[in-house]
Amino acid sequence: MSSIDRKAHALRREKTMTIPRYLMFVDTETWAIKDNDGNIQQKFRLGWVCYYSRAHGRNKENQEWFYFDTINSFWEFVFDRCEPKQRLWIIARNMVFDFTVLRGYENLRREGYKLRFFHNNGVSVIVNVRKGKHSIVFLDSMNWFPEALYKTGERIGIHKMKIDFETCTTQELKDYCRNDVLIEYENFRKFIRFLEGNNISRLCYTRASTAMAAYLLRHYHTTIYIHNNAEAIKLERDSYKGGRVECFYIGSPGYESYYALDVNSLYPYVMQNNLYPVKYIHIEKEITVKALRSYIKQYAVVARVRIKTNEPVYAVKKERTIFPIGEFETTLSTPEIKYALEHGHIKQVYNCVKYEQANIFSSYVKTFYGFRRDFASAGVAVYEQLCKYLLNSFYVCLL
Repeated sequence: MSSIDRKAHALRREKTMTIPRYLMFVDTETWAIKDNDGNIQQKFRLGWVCYYSRAHGRNKENQEWFYFDTINSFWEFVFDRCEPKQRLWIIARNMVFDFTVLRGYENLRREGYKLRFFHNNGVSVIVNVRKGKHSIVFLDSMNWFPEALYKTGERIGIHKMKIDFETCTTQELKDYCRNDVLIEYENFRKFIRFLEGNNISRLCYTRASTAMAAYLLRHYHTTIYIHNNAEAIKLERDSYKGGRVECFYIGSPGYESYYALDVNSLYPYVMQNNLYPVKYIHIEKEITVKALRSYIKQYAVVARVRIKTNEPVYAVKKERTIFPIGEFETTLSTPEIKYALEHGHIKQVYNCVKYEQANIFSSYVKTFYGFRRDFASAGVAVYEQLCKYLLNSFYVCLL
């Protein structure tokens, strides 16, 4: 059996509710300068930072606001507030932009900080640096809140200001920038209060990892085993093909009535009402369709199969995902295999992985859906939206 470079292990339960002690929220404004080729370059103009020290021991909660009109003064403010053995979290909306404008790597290297971890997939941003006992992590607020800042402001009751960047004065721009930082600061205060006040979880670097921490703290009742069989892992990854969009009509819609339909809490519903793999058993090759039919009654299964169908319901992913008809090979997971067996579409089974299965998410979904319903009834829109984010983000941890 070939294996990947990790040990087989069981997921560990979370034991703490750790929340960062020191946080900074920053925003910058720039001059838009056009070069000789017509390209627009962003040059630093001004910025605001709010340093938030949470209450601990005999120390009271404290916030410190700092306006800066030079890049050096920002970094002096940051380095002066780095505590040994306490990671400083610096958060911005569109961190890549602000980090670049503030010449992050240049100033961190000059101060002696070394890069420990970098992640930027276009959706979330994490930059972790260290210097001796001092540590800083730079995070994008959209790691948790995938929404425009004005939406965040509306949700928490602080409206984003309007401004004309072409004609505004420096004072108007300062006020605008400070208000943006205020929205971020107040939003995270409410987020932390939500996590602590409801005993949900520690604050992690993304909404998905925070959701996972919440699951492992209060709702992890059946042990989940992580295996390292390379062949099985390849089949698992091949079976994941993403979502689907279909155009049932192309052309001018005319003047009839049309309706936009949505499914409430689709991912949470599916998670609550189905069984999921919890432990790898083994992989088999060249089994019969009859054997696969027997396995699917008791186990969760992923299988590489040959399909013959006149329905475009089975995905094949190469350069892009398609749903062909006819005869072809593809990798299917448990629900797809059940459908294919019921309709006689599977003609051959090449590889098959079996797993023990259990209902492992019902406690998590029931709890947060109950929270969401209660907060909605009480008119607490901020917490209702946080519950929605944690419900709809958790499935990402499982991919």
